[in-house]
Amino acid sequence: MDITKSLQIVFQSQIKPDSIRKFIIQYMLKEINDLIENDIIMVYPNFKVWLETKVKPDLLANTGSRDLILILENNTGKLAGFAIVKDTEEEKKICTFRVHEKYRRSGCGKWLMEECLCRLKTTSPVITVSSKYIGQFEKIFDKFKFVQTNMIENMYVNGMNEYIYNK
Repeated sequence: MDITKSLQIVFQSQIKPDSIRKFIIQYMLKEINDLIENDIIMVYPNFKVWLETKVKPDLLANTGSRDLILILENNTGKLAGFAIVKDTEEEKKICTFRVHEKYRRSGCGKWLMEECLCRLKTTSPVITVSSKYIGQFEKIFDKFKFVQTNMIENMYVNGMNEYIYNK
């Protein structure tokens, strides 16, 4: 299945005019909250606060320090996946990376990762993953030759380790 025929990549930073871009950010952040499962909140308890207080203002300001990369269904406009990336002089990081369950194991994650690397202009961005989700990322991390460089116990929640790659 060629996913590029049924899906499209959209970078919020490239949407014009600015009023439409801001509207889409507001709408997509609501969609992102719907896409994330409740168990993510159990692993990252402050995810929604971070999204609202850090990510949203950066995206709306369009300073270039963050970007929201969306994968949308062509026919419906529904969210199939997304990534939030941070691009500063100090750090090139994939902050959040999520593919809708319907599109997992279809090449959608690979495509989204390629777009993240292109946007960040690096082949080794920092990314962290909870021990709860590490199994979902092993194949893609191997494919892109990401290197685990650290592990922090109880980083966000007691009993959960956070694995750090490429830092």
